[in-house]
Amino acid sequence: MKLARYDIQDLAIHAYVGLYDEEKRNGNNFLVNVSYWAPYEAAAISDQLEDAVNYGEICQLVETVFQTKCGMVEQIAHLTVTTIKETYPQIEDLSVTITKLNPPVAQEVRGISITVKG
Repeated sequence: MKLARYDIQDLAIHAYVGLYDEEKRNGNNFLVNVSYWAPYEAAAISDQLEDAVNYGEICQLVETVFQTKCGMVEQIAHLTVTTIKETYPQIEDLSVTITKLNPPVAQEVRGISITVKG
């Protein structure tokens, strides 16, 4: 089976992931990157979406997972990887990076990221 690498880059999501009252009340902005290897040859030959791992559906899955209220970014990262793998078991070498923009820290940082493999 021939595989191709797919990269979903900087999927922007506003979500209520955080421990602090302000984060729970106002939410925060996140960027989500998803990388994976998946079979591509059937879609390349047929030119039909149903023969591919639909990256649009993966984006929708990620948005749905982020509707879950979580305290820790580690939890939302784990849920994201688990949901993608359960939905698309043919995916290999899945990696999800979540960047919390403007996290509640005293220092000025652009974001804090976590990368989880599945």
